[in-house]
Amino acid sequence: MTKFLDFAALDGMGFEVDMLGVTSVVNTIQIVTANDAPERDPTTYEISGSIDGTTYTSIVIGEIPSVAERFLPRYFGFPKTISYFFYRVNFTDLCGTSDIMQVADVQLFPIIGNAPTIAGLTICEFEVTVDDEVSIEDQILSNGISISPNPTHNIMTIYNESNIDLENAIIYDLHGKMIHSVNFKPAEKYHSFDLTNWNSGMYLIRIKGAKGVAAKKLIKL
Repeated sequence: MTKFLDFAALDGMGFEVDMLGVTSVVNTIQIVTANDAPERDPTTYEISGSIDGTTYTSIVIGEIPSVAERFLPRYFGFPKTISYFFYRVNFTDLCGTSDIMQVADVQLFPIIGNAPTIAGLTICEFEVTVDDEVSIEDQILSNGISISPNPTHNIMTIYNESNIDLENAIIYDLHGKMIHSVNFKPAEKYHSFDLTNWNSGMYLIRIKGAKGVAAKKLIKL
C-alpha cells in the first residue's frame, strides 16, 4: 500500500479524479489511516464535482475523527448527488501538531449513507506530492503475504510466503465494521477463512506482523 503524503500541509492536501468521459454518482469516501504518525492524519475532507473539469461544486464537507489505529479503513457516506465527470477531494486540518499530512489510501464509491457536515468551510488550494515510501518492515511484510483466490466465492487463504512472524489479521467491511479476526500461530505458513455466508463486496484485510503492518483487499463474489 502506498502513502499519500504532503510536506506542506498548512494549505491542505488533495487530488482530482477524471472519470474518463463517463459520469458517475459518488456517495461514499473511504479513507485509510497511514502506517505511522497519527498527528499527520487529516480531520476534515471535502468532495466536489465538476462537469467540465474547471468549475467545481462542493458536494459534502465532513469530519474525520482522530484515531490511533494505523491502516484503519473508514467509510463516510453522504446523500445521493448528481453524476459528474470529475471529482476533487481536499483534506484540511490535522489531528496534531505537524507540517505534514498523510493518508494511506482514498477511494470513492457509489454507496448511499450519511456523513457529518461542517458548514462554512471552503475549498483549499493545495500542493501535493505522492510518497511511495512506507517503512522497510511494512514493505517486507506486504511483499511476503498473499491472499488467494481473490476474488472468491467461499474459501480464501492468507499465505505467509516468506515465513514472516505474523501476529494477527483483521477483516473490515465497507462500513469499517470488523467482520473477522484471527491470531496466527507461531511459524504458521497459511490460514484459511470460509466466506460462504459473507455478503458479496469488497473487504480490507489488515495483517499485523511483529515488525510491520500490511493491508490487502479482498473481493467476495
